[in-house]
Amino acid sequence: MPLERDEGEYAYAGQLILQGILPYKLAFNMKFPGVYFMYALIMAIFGQSAAGIHIGIFVVTSLTALLIFFIGRELLSDSGALVATVIYICLAALPRAAGLAGHATHFVSLFVCAGVSAMLMARRRNSLAWWFLSGIAFGLAILMKQHAAFFPLFILAWLLWRMVGTARCAVSAASSGATSVVGRPTAQFRPLCAGADGGGSATCAARRPYLILFCAGCILPFLVTAIGFACAGLWHSFIFWTFQYAEQYVSMLPLRAAPGQFAAGFDPVFESGIWVWIFGVVGLVCLWRQSEVTSCHSNVGEGKPSPHPEPGGEYLRPEDSPSPLPSPAGRGRIIARLFDTAKGEGGSGVQGEQLERTDNSQDYRQSPASAADNQRRPRCKPLVGLIFLAALAATVPGFYFRNHYFLMAMPGLALLNAVFILTIVKALKDHAYVKWAKYLPLLLMAFIVGDLLVNNAKMWFDRTSVQLSKELYSANPFPEAVDIAGYLKDHTSPDDTIAVLGSEPEIFFLSHRHSASGVIYFYSLTEPQPLAPRMGREFFSQTEAARPKYVVSVNMPLSWYSLISPESIRYASALQKWWDGYSTNYDIVGTVKISPNGQYQINWQESSLNASYATNDDLLIYRRR
Repeated sequence: MPLERDEGEYAYAGQLILQGILPYKLAFNMKFPGVYFMYALIMAIFGQSAAGIHIGIFVVTSLTALLIFFIGRELLSDSGALVATVIYICLAALPRAAGLAGHATHFVSLFVCAGVSAMLMARRRNSLAWWFLSGIAFGLAILMKQHAAFFPLFILAWLLWRMVGTARCAVSAASSGATSVVGRPTAQFRPLCAGADGGGSATCAARRPYLILFCAGCILPFLVTAIGFACAGLWHSFIFWTFQYAEQYVSMLPLRAAPGQFAAGFDPVFESGIWVWIFGVVGLVCLWRQSEVTSCHSNVGEGKPSPHPEPGGEYLRPEDSPSPLPSPAGRGRIIARLFDTAKGEGGSGVQGEQLERTDNSQDYRQSPASAADNQRRPRCKPLVGLIFLAALAATVPGFYFRNHYFLMAMPGLALLNAVFILTIVKALKDHAYVKWAKYLPLLLMAFIVGDLLVNNAKMWFDRTSVQLSKELYSANPFPEAVDIAGYLKDHTSPDDTIAVLGSEPEIFFLSHRHSASGVIYFYSLTEPQPLAPRMGREFFSQTEAARPKYVVSVNMPLSWYSLISPESIRYASALQKWWDGYSTNYDIVGTVKISPNGQYQINWQESSLNASYATNDDLLIYRRR
């Protein structure tokens, strides 16, 4: 599929990086530079082409899917991990969510899942290094897109809440002298998050280094980036575009515009898979109900026996755990398999255990393998809902709700669907008359995937790349940019510059030519924000100084305006007035006409075309006299 404008921006900036030119020197925008460097890495491996970029995005999505499988195994079960992974693969490729394009949100999902995976490894191994690596992963996610800051903020708030809650539970248990079912003190059942003595102060003191290292890891990627740009002499440009302009960008829309913007952005994504969103919300509710007992049992601290270790915690050392109850021998032994209902929190009351049943008894007992599995799996299921809610919060800044923003929610949504399925299985596991219960996870997963296939099959399988581009992006000139860039590449030398009067940075990348100005989007010049006049003057001066050999004028509102207001129309009029005067140095050598059905016609002339003949065409190509 042809590159769209966001992909063109990332690809052009990545192309400059491969030429040794840092972002914010010859290409300006408000995004942090992480996605530019990721594009440079992809193009260094797979080539500087649309196909190479999309192969790289496929690899990124595949790595994210593997991380989701790991997270699912750690937080749910093997079956839950498989369900979540299959659903995520479908969600990440939703055309209406821009899943087939290479957006920054793809990379956000990758590094967020890497951060959660490292956090789970840190809990499993009780390792400071893994906490630091987790913070670095979340810091890299922020470098991909500023919106990703919600993920570490939500997780940090959750860690602090857990720390305070664990301290209170430990104090309550110590003051009441609660005992376990086997007659041992509850200190034997203290979770990993507790201190050595089970006390609240020890808990806070023990967790402090982890939190400090996590926060330091989150800050480190940005700190290294800022120092690098300062050393390269690009500090002022970096701060102006990524902070000053970004602040104006997220302040333009009033709150009253949020419902309409949300409907415009979310409705196509929702309609692409209605049931996966419904099941995800139900899974979130199920998760909230289950999480009520994840940190402290109600019977701990009340002098009542605890039937098994608390969910969400595991033994500090193997010797702390009680000996597992022996399993009776007998015929008809049932061992938890891939889609068995007895494994993981979603399948039974005892977390991560394998259950065995005799023919003449409905009594379930924990096997020796289950006790080891309990120690292997840190149970932090609230993390599933947390990353989903953080992703939804990350779509809010500026009230734009772009469809590709919701790609950040897909990992959490897939995991919540797995929670929903496992909860249904748990509810039916005791009903022997439901003969097909063991097949229910597979059936529900097939239903969800089938619904996604029905809603998206035509765009996935029946459209050509150009047809798909026109169906998704309407009259935007993305297929036309390929032909225009090819012409410019053939008729210019590598030292020549070109200018685009519009927001089509993909032309710079595809033609392998530098922009005459660092302002590669006209959107920033026409937006109703106070920095627009300054940006416009910078565009004028840079373009006039560069004397571009070719200029592409995109006479389409879609390429000039991101928001239309009286102020933006006034700014656009100033741009047009400047071009009316400067265009006397150029002749029209090509026109592009786009019909309502998406077909387009390009007319190239070796001799100059009459200006009046071309005034109604959608794109005009000028050559300097």
